[in-house]
Amino acid sequence: MRRFAVSACVFALIAVPSAVVVHPQPAQAQSSCAATSPRPGTTTRRAVLNALRPSIEQMAGHDVEFMVDSIQAACGWARVIVRPQAPGDRGNGYEPVDALLQRSNGVWRLRQIACTEVDCDPAADQYRRLYPNLPRSLLFL
Repeated sequence: MRRFAVSACVFALIAVPSAVVVHPQPAQAQSSCAATSPRPGTTTRRAVLNALRPSIEQMAGHDVEFMVDSIQAACGWARVIVRPQAPGDRGNGYEPVDALLQRSNGVWRLRQIACTEVDCDPAADQYRRLYPNLPRSLLFL
């Protein structure tokens, strides 16, 4: 039941992109943007995950912690693939979340949560359409 509720919430969030998409700022030149993976415990990793957390907690209806499958940052952008779960819960019942964040004025902000339903385009294609100057290194995780 939790899986369906979160999937429905994610779909509702995606169906109203104005609630998630914030006016993007131009990305730096793609050729100079090598992606790095912030290590656990680093300031960047905490800041990126904390920027994503409020939206996921609102959809889930309670506090969440993330099982991180992938986190990559490049030139003021970050892409994360996480599996949210209730704190201390080891039986993850939520669908993975693929999200794109951007750092502006020193603050990470959620820009988009990709649709991960079967009939949706791959996340990289969705991001490339919305943010044509996104560093290529974030498209292929």
